[in-house]
Amino acid sequence: MSFATANTPMTRKRTTVDVDVTVEVDISDLEENGWHHEDDCPSSQPERRESTKAVTEALASLHRQAHPSQPPDPLTCREEPCRSLSYDEIRPGR
Repeated sequence: MSFATANTPMTRKRTTVDVDVTVEVDISDLEENGWHHEDDCPSSQPERRESTKAVTEALASLHRQAHPSQPPDPLTCREEPCRSLSYDEIRPGR
């Protein structure tokens, strides 16, 4: 019987295990969390993209008028109401 001594490094044997898992996913759960098919993606619909772009540009313009001393991006503005707006409110549809 042999024992490892202080001068003998111990090594561990690495093993892998393959596991198969079956998961049932309800499509409505995915949709509720924002998942959608590529064909239904708002970013692939030109009219939606143009509408979103127009809203974003209008908000940025209003921000520049109301807070000229702040950075041009409303997300980094420290003045109200910009400071209280969420990312989704400033960048709709992204």
